[in-house]
Amino acid sequence: NKTYDSSELLKFINKISYPVILKPSNLGSSVGVYEVDNDEELFMRIDELLCLTNTIMVEKKLNHFDEYNIALFEYKGEILSSGTVNQFKNILAPSLTDAQIPVNCEFFGWTWYNPNAVDITAENFDEKYIEPDGLVRYDILKDYVEGETITLRPLFFNEADIPVPEYYIAIGWYAKTSTSGLSEEKINAWVEDLKAFLLTQGATQEDLNNIKITPYVGDVATSGSQVAKDRYNDILLGWGGNLTSTGGVTTIEHIGGIDMSGKSRYISRLTDKEIAVKVFQWLQTDEGNQAFR
Repeated sequence: NKTYDSSELLKFINKISYPVILKPSNLGSSVGVYEVDNDEELFMRIDELLCLTNTIMVEKKLNHFDEYNIALFEYKGEILSSGTVNQFKNILAPSLTDAQIPVNCEFFGWTWYNPNAVDITAENFDEKYIEPDGLVRYDILKDYVEGETITLRPLFFNEADIPVPEYYIAIGWYAKTSTSGLSEEKINAWVEDLKAFLLTQGATQEDLNNIKITPYVGDVATSGSQVAKDRYNDILLGWGGNLTSTGGVTTIEHIGGIDMSGKSRYISRLTDKEIAVKVFQWLQTDEGNQAFR
């Protein structure tokens, strides 16, 4: 026999007032969830629930409680997943497989707008989609619900149409230390040397604050694919001679024989920017690559 203190329960009910919601703490899918409006119904439902569980939750019913059914669609109209979102519950937006993403396109996430009307160059672009595996939240969607349902659709952009960030200079490095000989510590030391060199070339503090350093992981094909996708790098450090073949990266200059922790590695120039040409030439000097050794 399961017992409870009815007097303490009624004190609590009097404090929050009817109607209240009863539900077992260990069951899902709305099993055993009841709305009750008076003492008689309260005790009847409690007796029923005690046959299902040892613990019953009692909470005030919210009179202005919005709950939306969310359908997330894959680009061909197939429903990938669905869920319920409200003031107290979020769901995760799904990801897409490579096979589901159109060729030469990048999948940004899910939007509640017409995907064809979303402008990637707009200042508020980041406010119009949810990233894959990101939280779908009530406060984002509440103004866009039709009835009780809102449909989120995938947001794709042709890679060639995606704006490329502008940096004073952008450097990518192969962060597979066992292969490249490079480490974060060595790169940080080299960046200090780089900044000192750039100052001799007339760089301003604003220029130095706009240097982009990006580590890349994975095998040559994987890291090379990401480099090509990013499109902003001027110079690459630490790959091997197969960067252009296996990695698929188009280079203007690709020079080997650079000592990186005792390993003979390559440096590569991808753009014709004046400062990139100067840095690439400097990299071939003892002063420009001493931090790698």
